[in-house]
Amino acid sequence: MKPLNVFLLLFFLVLSACDETREKQEPVRSPVVEEVKKGAEKVPQKKVEIEVEVRREITDPNALKRGSDEQIQLLVQAKSALFNDDWDKADAIFEKIVKTEPLSGEKITAYIALANSYRDSKKPKKAVALLKELSLLGEKIAEVQFVLARSYAELGESTASIKAYEYTIKIQPDYLQAIVELAGAYLKAGRKEESEKMFYEYEKKIHNYSKVLESDVATKEEQLQVIDVFNFLDDERANKAIVHALGSRYPDVRESAISLVRDFRLSDSKIVLDKLKQIKDEDPDLRVRMMAKDAILLIGKK
Repeated sequence: MKPLNVFLLLFFLVLSACDETREKQEPVRSPVVEEVKKGAEKVPQKKVEIEVEVRREITDPNALKRGSDEQIQLLVQAKSALFNDDWDKADAIFEKIVKTEPLSGEKITAYIALANSYRDSKKPKKAVALLKELSLLGEKIAEVQFVLARSYAELGESTASIKAYEYTIKIQPDYLQAIVELAGAYLKAGRKEESEKMFYEYEKKIHNYSKVLESDVATKEEQLQVIDVFNFLDDERANKAIVHALGSRYPDVRESAISLVRDFRLSDSKIVLDKLKQIKDEDPDLRVRMMAKDAILLIGKK
């Protein structure tokens, strides 16, 4: 049985126009951060002011065409197969979708889902071929280049992998997981100075964004943007800021923070669990209270 590819599912749910609730799944968890920390020399720390430019989401579903009824229905079937661990059936459905028209969010989702499936099955060459095919269609989407970079890395093609990581960041400068993995790729390629520079850039962004979630004067849009960026990341400093955001003055931010606390399993701490219980009983917003209640129930099942 294949392992559950959480990146696949997360991307699947973000892009799917047929699922308006856009439920959150467990994000990518990568050990690359620790690898880079161990391998790169310590970069001198500098005082960094809070500098945040609100950008579009890492994936902007509104920038993609809505799929045909056939594509939407097939995607629903694929989602069902994935949640039932029927990987072969899901792959067969994704293969059908990539052969349909038009070029839509659903079709791009199928491409990336299938490429991830090939990677999980230790078939990185097939993943690269599929993603190259998608790139030729003219879609400049950060996730496509990100998965392509990982696939090239698995093939041992470090130069191509680095270029794909670099292009990912060019498309989406706030794709922090790509930044830290690029730092690791530079290090493995012997490009130590570039690795240190990229890792410092990563640490600076983590610092700045974390401060936004911990700020009493940041706007709702700024805090939601940070939540969106942290959604694809595994970092202790970011996790601390996410927990702090449970007390944000904006209900939408509190709700999003609860989702990440649940999905990142940050609620294993008694302090965090107690915060969720307090929110469930005392938060002035009904949606936030219900979100906390659901999170506590899910935690209890683990």
